[in-house]
Formats: sequence, structure tokens, C-alpha cells
Amino acid sequence: MSHLKPARGYISTDPKPLPQKESGLKRQARPLRMVKYVPTKRLTYFIPIKKFEFNYDHKIKKKLSKNEVIIQIDHVGLNGLDWKIKNGFDYSKATNVLDLNSETCLGTEYSGTIIEMADDMDNDLQYEIGRKVMGIYYNVHNGTLESCIKINLKSHLVLPKPVEMSEELASGTMFNLLTILQMFRTILYKELDTFRANNSNILIIGGSTDSSIMLLKYLNKLVNVKNVTIICSLDGAEMLKQIFFKEWEENNWNFINYYDNTHRDELMDLIKTFGKYRYCFDFVGGEEYLSISNDLMKKNGYYISTVGNTESNYSVDVYPETYVGSSSNGLLSLASNFWKFYYYKFQFDFAFNKDLLLEANDLIQSQDYDNDSKCLACHIGKVYDWAQYEDAFRLLKSQKAKGKIIMNVELF
Repeated sequence: MSHLKPARGYISTDPKPLPQKESGLKRQARPLRMVKYVPTKRLTYFIPIKKFEFNYDHKIKKKLSKNEVIIQIDHVGLNGLDWKIKNGFDYSKATNVLDLNSETCLGTEYSGTIIEMADDMDNDLQYEIGRKVMGIYYNVHNGTLESCIKINLKSHLVLPKPVEMSEELASGTMFNLLTILQMFRTILYKELDTFRANNSNILIIGGSTDSSIMLLKYLNKLVNVKNVTIICSLDGAEMLKQIFFKEWEENNWNFINYYDNTHRDELMDLIKTFGKYRYCFDFVGGEEYLSISNDLMKKNGYYISTVGNTESNYSVDVYPETYVGSSSNGLLSLASNFWKFYYYKFQFDFAFNKDLLLEANDLIQSQDYDNDSKCLACHIGKVYDWAQYEDAFRLLKSQKAKGKIIMNVELF
């Protein structure tokens, strides 16, 4: 009967093989707790050869002390101080010494995100991982043109970024805003009522600089400020008219083109019409206006200079050649004895100041970002990618930037 075929519906009694998944070895990632450093990419400047290049050697320890955080940088705002910092390591004409340990990472402003926090934090610090922040970071050999930085929230100037403020605006606002607040806290604190009463006659030299724009915005927030004379280039004046269009037309703001040969005569004509100035903010420096300062300033007026020596030292002012005996150890030159006004050499203070930060935070957290003339944020001139650093610093050095120069720092 073996030749008979199985009937239809016949079921074999042999077991059907079970499907088997292919087995293989898989790599297990190393636990993050074993990583002791955060690798970084930074833009390094070497003084002896005067060259920029990207560097990957700087590593940040993840072991953080009390109140320390690591911030991932997304944007950096450049300003004139970044260019002057380089000179601090350069060749000294006085001692004929070249600093061979002359490597630095530039940048003082930033916006970014907290990615690491110390376990031990003070209770009054309302920060968490993932929080967007904006701040100022000043260190001799470290800067903000780096993918990550480590700061202490109780010793560095840092604030939470307002939700409505863009990262670009946040990266270029802190330095100029704190500059103006420090001026009014340390020099002009007795003059606030005069400003609010609009009894001030103001001269601004270098009106298109970032600090000047912030000063005008701050004054405009205090009061509908009038009687302002602005000395700058024609392009700078056009930019200011776009920002302060209404104020320029209604409040007797006067513009003098610095590159016009008759600019000093125009200034003297304005003085004959409106009187001498009670306040002069000099964001450019040099000899031209300081040499005629007694003709410009009212008795007991305030002449505030923010510019240091053009050769090397940010903390030393440029005095006219006729004024023998420039300042030494913070003292004014002998010529100041003949001035009828108060002369102040302003230098930004990087020290942590809780009250200053609270004032700045109150100002930027409650702003109308649709009103550019009163919004205490920087005016952005141009945004560069990190790889375009040569173009960015070339524009910064030319002093022809109209608005803040922002650098976009790539993730690393």
C-alpha cells in the first residue's frame, strides 16, 4: 500500500520548525557618567603671528564647583573691546617685551543654553538645564567664541533670556546696556532728575556706535529726550533716523557730519543758538573735540569718555598733545586743572553686581519689542557664520559697522 498517495487533507506529523531571529553582538554605549570633559571648538588668536585659527584642544571639566554651569554658545556679539583685548598681549613699546604666552579666545558677549549644572546651587538661583541665557564673559585667555564656556552664576554677569527676545539680539545687548547703566550709577546718578525734566543739552560724539544707540534708547525710555547733538558719519545718521524716526523729527535732534570740513563751525553755530552742553558722551576719543572742550561744555558739566589709548591700553585715555602729562594711575592730566567741567574716564567694570543685574533684568524682561526706539536691545548690523570670522573682524576693525556684528556659533 506504500504506492498509494496521501489523501487530500492529510496532515504530516513532522513538527514545523520555529522561526529564529538572527543573533548578533551589539555595542553598548559607555555611560555618560564616565565622561569627565566637554570637548570644545574655539576660535583662537595667536599674537606673535597675528593669526586666527580654530582649535580643539581646550576641554572643560564636567566636575563643577558650587553655582557653576556649562553653557553651550549659540551666538556672540562683537564690539570694539574685542579688538582692543588683542593689544593687551601685544608688543610693549615701553619695555620692548613680547608676550610669548600670547594665545587668547576673543569675544565677551554671548547667548546660549545651560547644558550642565553643579549639584550644589544656591536656592535663589532660578536656573535649570535647558534654560536660555545671555551674558558677559571676560577672561584673559578665554572668550565666548567657543562652543561651550564654564561660568559661575554668582560671579559672572548673566541673565535669563526673555522669551520674546531673539538669540541674536540677546547675544549683542548686555555689554552696551550695562555700560549705560554703569555710567548712570557711578557718574550721573545725581543727574537723573535733570534728564527726566528734559533740562539737558547733550552732545554725543560717535553717534552711530553701539553704546551711543543704547544711550539714546535709554534716554528715550526715561523721557522724550530733546536737545541732542549727534556727531557721526552720514551713513550713521541714516541708520539713526531709521531707529529714531519720530524723535529725530519732533525733538530738535541735530546731526553734524563728521566728515564735512565745516563740522566744527556747525558745532559752534549750534552752541551760539542753544548754548553749551551740560553732557558730552565721547564714544570715539581723540584730540579734536577734547582740545576745544572748554568751548563746548557748561561750567560743572560732564564730559565722559569711553575710549582708551589707540595704541594698546584700553584703560588709558588719549589726551591732546597740548595737554602735557596724561593720566597716570587713574589721575587726570595737569591740564584738567584748567577745565571748568568734570571729566570722567569710564571703563567697564566686569565685577559681579547683583543690583546692576536686577535693574538690567527688570528693563529687558518687560519691553515692547515692536518699538525699536525704546526697546533696550542692540541694533543688529550684520550676522556672520562662524567660518566667516575674517570678514567679521575686518568689519569690526574698520569701525564702519552700522549696528552690532553678530557671529553665529555652530553646534559642536
